[in-house]
Amino acid sequence: MREGKTLKGKVLGLVLGTVGRSVLKKAFENSVKAIEARNNCAAARAASATMVKDATADYSDVEMHAALDVNIPNYASAIVTADKILEAISSL
Repeated sequence: MREGKTLKGKVLGLVLGTVGRSVLKKAFENSVKAIEARNNCAAARAASATMVKDATADYSDVEMHAALDVNIPNYASAIVTADKILEAISSL
């Protein structure tokens, strides 16, 4: 029998889905806070910060636009793609 076909499988899937979703949401929120705090510290020290555009995440498209087009340009000295970072590393 495939998983989730029996009542036990359905209940287990529901419990794991609910608990897993809340655990992942909390981990994502903590990651976002840590990244923002690090970038804010760099901005406060007038340090150079480079953001990798395609390695940045947010809760929605609207918030992603706000981060990439409004907030990040205030403190990042460069906004690049992962391909540009790899290209720069490989040329060393």
